[in-house]
Amino acid sequence: MALTIRKFYADSNPGGKNQHSHSKSLPKLAPEIQFMLLCSCIDPDEKRCAQIRQGFCPSLDWETFFSFSLHQRMLPIVYLSIKKAIPDLIPKDTLSKFKSAYVSNTRRNLSLTAFLLSILSILSTHKIKVLPFKGPVLAQDIYGDPGLRIFSDLDILVHLKDAVKAWNLFTDKGLIPELSLDDKKKDKYIQTEDHMIFSHKNNGIIVELHWEMSGRYISPFLGLEKIAGHLHPLPILNREVLNLSPEILLLYLCIHGAKENWWYLEQIFSLSRLISRKKDLDWQIVKNLSRRWRCRKMLDLGLLLAKQIFSTPVPEPLVHKRRNDRDIQRNLETILDRFFGETSAAPETPAPGRFSPLHLAVRDSFMEKLSYAARLIFQPTSKEWIHFPLPARLSFLHYGLRPIRLLKEGFIQKNA
Repeated sequence: MALTIRKFYADSNPGGKNQHSHSKSLPKLAPEIQFMLLCSCIDPDEKRCAQIRQGFCPSLDWETFFSFSLHQRMLPIVYLSIKKAIPDLIPKDTLSKFKSAYVSNTRRNLSLTAFLLSILSILSTHKIKVLPFKGPVLAQDIYGDPGLRIFSDLDILVHLKDAVKAWNLFTDKGLIPELSLDDKKKDKYIQTEDHMIFSHKNNGIIVELHWEMSGRYISPFLGLEKIAGHLHPLPILNREVLNLSPEILLLYLCIHGAKENWWYLEQIFSLSRLISRKKDLDWQIVKNLSRRWRCRKMLDLGLLLAKQIFSTPVPEPLVHKRRNDRDIQRNLETILDRFFGETSAAPETPAPGRFSPLHLAVRDSFMEKLSYAARLIFQPTSKEWIHFPLPARLSFLHYGLRPIRLLKEGFIQKNA
C-alpha cells in the first residue's frame, strides 16, 4: 500500500515549542509522521510519556501511522512507546495490530538469534574467528533487546583466509549457497566479491557469509583483520559474542547507510541511539578512521541526518563544515524529502541500488569517485558467475564481461 505523505514547507515552525523527537529545522510534518517521530524512543521516561500524551490526536489516520512505522522498520520501538504512554487512548484495533506485528517480529528475531548462535558454535569448534554484525547483535548492543529491530537475515564476518573453509562448513550443515562452485572457483570468487548468500534447506533462514564488511563500498578492504583491535564481548541470550567497538560501529552504520541510500528511518534512529547511549565515544578515533578509510562524507551525512531528524547530540565541529558542502546538502535534502515530503517513495519501492548518484556524491575526493566508478563497472560480482560460469583459470575474463552485461541489460538495478 502506497503512502501519501503531506509536506508543509510554508508553515515551517523552526522555533516551535512542540518539536520533540525531530529536529527544529524540519518542516511541519504530516501529523501521523510527527507523532511517529515523537513515539520513536526506547523506554520513554515520564516526561516523554507526557509529551506523547500531549501530542496524541484521535483524528490521526491510524492506518498511515501503522504503515509508516512498519515500512520504516520502527514498529517495535513505536509500539512499546504507545503501549507505555497511551494504551488507554489509542484505538484498540490499532493497538492490537501493533501488538500482533511486534510479537511476530520478536518470535522470529529470537529464532534467528538462536540459529546465529548455533552457527557461531560450529565455526568456533573449527577454530574460525567470526564476528556477527547487524541483525540481532546490533539490536542487543544499542537497544538492549534483539526483538527491537526488524531484520530478515543474519550477517557474519570471517577472515578472508577462512572464507572458503567457512563456506564449506555451511554447505556441510545444510546451508545452500546462491552459487555452487568448486574450491578453485571459490578462491577466485572471494578475490572480487565480499560475501555469499546461503539459505538453510529446512527452515529457509538466510545467512550472509562476509569476508569484507562494507560490501566493497569503500576503497580500503574492510576485513576482520582491519578491525581486530576494536572488538569486545557482547552478552546475548546467555552467550557472549564478539562485537564492534562503538567507534567502529558508528562508522560502519554511516557506511552501510550510504550504501543503502539511507532507505529506512530505523537506520538513522539506530545511529542516533548509538551516539546517545555510548557516552564515552572517542570522537577523535572516529575522525581519524574516517580519514584513513576515506569515508568522511559518509560519516558527515549520517551525523547530519541523525541531528536533523532526531536532534542527536553530535559534536558541532564534525558537521559544521559540511553544511556548506553542496553534495552533502543536496543528498540530505533528497533523503529528507523522500521520508517526509510529498514526493515520498512508496513503501514497496526498492532502494536505488548500486547506480544511485548518492554513491558518487559521498566520496571524499575526485579520485575516490573514479575508483568507485571503476569498481562498479568492472569488478565482477556473483552475477558474472551466474551469467558466465567460466572455469577458475578463465575467471579473469569476468572483468571484461561485466561491463558488456551491464550495457546489454541497461544497468538495471536488480542485475547490477
